[in-house]
Amino acid sequence: MLWRVFPWILGIVVIAVGFYAWIERVSNYSILTNPLVLFPVLGIWAWSVMWTHFVIDEIRRLKPELPKNIPYKKVSFSFVLFCILLHPSIILYAEYKAGLGLSLLNAWTVQIAVIAFFIFLSFEFFDRTRKNPKVAKKWWLVNISQSTAMMLIFIHSINLGSHLQQGWFRTYWMILGAILTVCIIHMHIWDWNFFRKKFS
Repeated sequence: MLWRVFPWILGIVVIAVGFYAWIERVSNYSILTNPLVLFPVLGIWAWSVMWTHFVIDEIRRLKPELPKNIPYKKVSFSFVLFCILLHPSIILYAEYKAGLGLSLLNAWTVQIAVIAFFIFLSFEFFDRTRKNPKVAKKWWLVNISQSTAMMLIFIHSINLGSHLQQGWFRTYWMILGAILTVCIIHMHIWDWNFFRKKFS
């Protein structure tokens, strides 16, 4: 029973923490008059909820008897997709409206985020074709691509995130990054052993 609700609790917690860190620096008035202030929290939510996927998958690797939580996967994926589409759209529109065109894309910290953005979108395709034997056999490559995208966004956020330059939220974010790193390392070790045995 606990496992059924655990993903939802974890997702709600990271969303709530991100919201609290964001709202500390934003007034209700500015939200209404300047939608651009929504930009940071969308990025925080997208990465945080994707982080929960890695943690949940890691727990299932350690305890294979635990079932997948399909409803959480569907709802959280839709939520992440909404956030990662809206997050860059808001800032790019603001830059364009200010007459700066796409100059923001010249920064390397933004370029790595663009790469990660397309990697994340590619998961939608691979996930829908996962039952294809050719895709299943190379799923470890999909995992590498997704973990790479997560780390790219982490670097992007630490360098550019206005809420992540100092204070308790930066410490919290670094802890999430450390946990993610452990999950990623174990995931790829597990992948190596699993796919080598299954397809050798």
